[in-house]
Amino acid sequence: MKTGRLIKDTAAYADVHPDVVRSVLQTAGEIIAATLALGEDVRLGSFGRLQLRRRIPRLRLLPDGRELSVKQRIVRLRLSRETTRSMREIIDLDPPGVRER
Repeated sequence: MKTGRLIKDTAAYADVHPDVVRSVLQTAGEIIAATLALGEDVRLGSFGRLQLRRRIPRLRLLPDGRELSVKQRIVRLRLSRETTRSMREIIDLDPPGVRER
């Protein structure tokens, strides 16, 4: 499968813009390169466990405008432990100020 098709299909599946997927894959590549530079092994099977995390706040408001609750849709894109042993990083695409509740 060509990279462009992979990005397009992943973006459609995760309901995000293709630029988001492209950025995540670039960051994942940088983390993998850094892992290899540390002398660690990278298992190709780990790519099956890539997950992209993006939180989108969903507010439910009362008629007077007060916030009743926050719902979040979460899609994950995280490198597996085998790939990131010493640098367990999660590629996080949260907008500034948004926290998981």
